[in-house]
Amino acid sequence: GDGGSLEVSVQEAEARLLFLLADSPRECATVGLWRAYAGAPARAEEASTPRRVVRRAVLEALAAHPRARVVVTGHSLGGALAQLCAYDLTHSRDFAAASSAAPLTVVAFAAPRLFNAAFRRRMDEVEAVGRLRALRVVCAADIIARVPPRSVGGSHGVSSRLAIHASRRGGA
Repeated sequence: GDGGSLEVSVQEAEARLLFLLADSPRECATVGLWRAYAGAPARAEEASTPRRVVRRAVLEALAAHPRARVVVTGHSLGGALAQLCAYDLTHSRDFAAASSAAPLTVVAFAAPRLFNAAFRRRMDEVEAVGRLRALRVVCAADIIARVPPRSVGGSHGVSSRLAIHASRRGGA
């Protein structure tokens, strides 16, 4: 395997303060999001971290079904985790070797802005070369998709967006 070499790395102190990540040229996610996915530093090498479990399951599924398409999805914090997982998989040599020519698909529903602009630009680049299809789905009135604010450096992991504007009128 590729040992999990992921370019989402910053000093832990910086990751706690999103506004310090905003101008970083490296792809960054908040430390809380990274730990939810990869586990705390003391556990990062364990086989039971969510990152390792997901990678193993995806590789096993692709080994059994080589022409399968991989779709990663989540809602709210899960939507941010889905974007981070999509980044991780599309940057994994093991995934690239196991997957078919079909791009990985990520659909994030109502995800908060837990990345920096460099992360979003990198995901846009991966999408532009055909290795990723990405979509954020947001309800226009949902505050979760607007936090943390851009003014402190918050950015979504992917650019493509479908905004749903709920009607206030009754009906079926």
